[in-house]
Amino acid sequence: MNGSPALDNPILKNGVQKDSKTLSESEKTFPIEVFPKEVQEIILELHRKAKYPIEYLGGALLSAMATAIGTTHICKLDDDKFDCAMLWIVMIGNSSTNKSRSIQTFFEPIVQRDVELYKEYKQELDQWWDSNCVGKEP
Repeated sequence: MNGSPALDNPILKNGVQKDSKTLSESEKTFPIEVFPKEVQEIILELHRKAKYPIEYLGGALLSAMATAIGTTHICKLDDDKFDCAMLWIVMIGNSSTNKSRSIQTFFEPIVQRDVELYKEYKQELDQWWDSNCVGKEP
């Protein structure tokens, strides 16, 4: 028993078949079984084909998910305390081990959406200025 249920069971909880003897050391360091089967498959595919370490992919994905959720959902912690999905990730590793690429992989859709929203905002702001500031400022 090594402390990880996924490594003690040849089948991960969500159905991705793995034998602990075929898991690389990188695959043993992050509990990908916490993710849905489809997400596990994406992580394993990126790990095997692009050589991104699983622990970097898992951390980057959790951070991207928290960023995407942002303040759209607020948790009531106490009668007067509220918080949102916030997760700080620090990736420490040697140079050229795909830390940045792992982050970029999961943040790219968020960055693209942010660029789109900014263009829309800029267009609305330009229209507002062209109308001599009539109406509510975007």
